[in-house]
Amino acid sequence: MEQVAAPLKEEEWVVYVTGAVARPGVYSLPAGSRVYQLVEKSGGLTDEADAESINLAAKLADGVHVHVPREGEDKAPTQGFMTQENQKKGSFLGSASAGLIDINKASKEDLERLPGIGPKTAEAIIAYRESHGLFERVEDLLQVKGIGPKKLEAIRNLITVGSP
Repeated sequence: MEQVAAPLKEEEWVVYVTGAVARPGVYSLPAGSRVYQLVEKSGGLTDEADAESINLAAKLADGVHVHVPREGEDKAPTQGFMTQENQKKGSFLGSASAGLIDINKASKEDLERLPGIGPKTAEAIIAYRESHGLFERVEDLLQVKGIGPKKLEAIRNLITVGSP
């Protein structure tokens, strides 16, 4: 497995890829990268890859785990991003097809995986959700202390608002 050797620049993300890629491992990529860039950096899909079950256009986030399934592999967790907590449970974040974090269901740890969301902001999101009810749209996050337009734009493509 390839390991990150050099110190990271501030605008780089560290991501982990497993499954049907030529060189699974940990990679650093520019912030804002997408799954296809990670797949390319890891040597591309293998002949075993179930290419239709992974969204190569999905945006990545710092610290995520992307699993590329093999043909015939269980389809329940198709392509998605995993936190350390969810790796233990074997469950993926948010929508399996898009790898999105549902802000109505995400744990503090899941929210902290989003760029720019630390422990205090994650707690503020959960507190707001508990006191005001579920978010109806992504833009409702602007009501949460610590989230402004710039931060919302940084995470917009990584989150979703699921139904209760």
